[in-house]
Amino acid sequence: MADTKLNRNTIKRLAKSIKLFALLLGSFLMLMVLPIKSDADLIPNPDPTFWADDIQGSGYFSHADQVFFQELFDVGPTLGEFVQGSEFGFFFAGSDITNPINLIPIFDASDVGNQNRLARVDFTTGNVYDLDEGNAIQNTFTGSGNIGFYFNLDPITGVPSLFSDPSLNIDGDVFGTYPTLNPPANEFLIAFQFPDGSEGYLPLLFEGASGVAPVPLPGTLLLFCSGLAGVAWYSRKRRLQNNSDSARMQ
Repeated sequence: MADTKLNRNTIKRLAKSIKLFALLLGSFLMLMVLPIKSDADLIPNPDPTFWADDIQGSGYFSHADQVFFQELFDVGPTLGEFVQGSEFGFFFAGSDITNPINLIPIFDASDVGNQNRLARVDFTTGNVYDLDEGNAIQNTFTGSGNIGFYFNLDPITGVPSLFSDPSLNIDGDVFGTYPTLNPPANEFLIAFQFPDGSEGYLPLLFEGASGVAPVPLPGTLLLFCSGLAGVAWYSRKRRLQNNSDSARMQ
């Protein structure tokens, strides 16, 4: 009789272990295959030989103390007299983007040329340095935390800015983040591209960025944490049940 009871308890524990494994596996599979509802779209890769596909992050980035930027393409100067000067910069997550003081330019109309301009953002001193002008201070700022990016084709005439956070745009996601295919791993191509109305995109701005790391979509983290919470709950329930079974056997 004791052996029979022991075998039954062993079978029960085995069945519960299988359930726990299935729950854990299911949580990870959900994370991998279920679509995350968000405003992020897959923006086409401008050059697959150098960059991986758009990673569809949240539009925000963590950053090192020093971040370097190289402007590879800006459509503004190519439009000549039609625009007064384009502007690319960053803002801190949670700041009031309707207040111009919270939009910190990295490249603006004072920068000459439309390609290969260089800048360094120092988050320890709160300065933006123009590396094309002998490391001159171009802008100053205050703030901390994750950053997003913005692009304005013509801020002088009041054209609305486009933002890396798709929820801040009328037209949704117009921003792509492309990891480099070559080391170092913390280099990205970041791009603003606008829908052309025929399932294509018009390139507006391409920037090389070093020293940043994309922040994942909140929905992805929520799904993952929900799965782990379910596993933790089931593990606790299983432990209490095992203790109860052991007490009955004694």
